[in-house]
Amino acid sequence: MSRLRALALVLTVISLPSPIRVVLVPDPHPYYAVAVRVSDVCLAAVLVLTFADLARAARRPSPLGALAIVLSLLLVLAFAVHPSAAGAQVLFRYLASVAFAVALLQVRAGHDRNLLLFALATTALAQSLLSVAQLIAGDLLVPFAHPPIITFGPFIRTIGTFPDTFVLAGYALVIAAWMARQGRAEPTRRRWPMLVATVIAPVGYSFSRAAAVAAALMTVPLIPGALRNVRGQRVLLAALVVGAVVPAVLTREGWSGREESTSV
Repeated sequence: MSRLRALALVLTVISLPSPIRVVLVPDPHPYYAVAVRVSDVCLAAVLVLTFADLARAARRPSPLGALAIVLSLLLVLAFAVHPSAAGAQVLFRYLASVAFAVALLQVRAGHDRNLLLFALATTALAQSLLSVAQLIAGDLLVPFAHPPIITFGPFIRTIGTFPDTFVLAGYALVIAAWMARQGRAEPTRRRWPMLVATVIAPVGYSFSRAAAVAAALMTVPLIPGALRNVRGQRVLLAALVVGAVVPAVLTREGWSGREESTSV
């Protein structure tokens, strides 16, 4: 079962950025359409294979588990107030994502873990490289239906192969956090800081203020270790800061354009 679940995790990671989908409930904006993606099938497999562990985790809530339960209740309440097909899709994906996180944290060292980390790193690097190319070209460079190109200042809001810039930024934050976690566990391996800096780069040109705040909060757990000169943590902290701030500085006109476009 553990090997089968590890395979389902790897397939989910690989398929998550894929734009291939079957639309069930169309919408003029692709972001709001209800559709089944390849990753949904993989997530369903992860949910089935992890359900027993998920139930046990719910009975022994940790701080992270308690946060997941609270968010679950809020999502169910929102669905009860305004039921919709899109809401049902969100509920499924959220529950499956929690199961994915539980399963991910249970993958032990060895071949399965190395394969999973390789899949995480390569897919995230591909999104960073594609989004940089989109930014330079001023075009989304993707051969599928996508939201209208939005510009702030002289820059477009890149999406990689995701439905929206916010999804790309969230993806970059999560994978960068996981790479930083590995960097703390293996402080002598220099590849982790390099991966962190590259993977988090899309946040710097997402023009998303929420993503910028999240990137800043991600540095907090590393600050005590960096101040105590714990091995590797200063480098990881620098990787997070440089990886997010340098692209933001280079696209600062886009950030100022974002501010000018809203009254908030």
